[in-house]
Amino acid sequence: EAWGRGHFDVVLGSDVTYFEHLHRPLLLTLLQLAGAGTEVVLAHARRKTQFERWAEVFGRHFDIDELSEHAPPPGAEDPARIAILRLRLRAPIPDA
Repeated sequence: EAWGRGHFDVVLGSDVTYFEHLHRPLLLTLLQLAGAGTEVVLAHARRKTQFERWAEVFGRHFDIDELSEHAPPPGAEDPARIAILRLRLRAPIPDA
């Protein structure tokens, strides 16, 4: 069975926004998977301002809502706060 657009109710990702050169492949993958009812939930570490550029690009296609933000656990090597984000497709994309 092919796993096409809209087949998934939820797509989960953690720390997938770190490398800027992988933003486009990630976006294209999510656009291929997400349908009108799909929720994409990402755990995103807020490290530096330059790591927030992904949201500008993804925001053209997805509504992005912050569900929560958490401090790192005690003793964590990375002091970045963790944001839990929900992305929903802005408008249906026609099938190719």
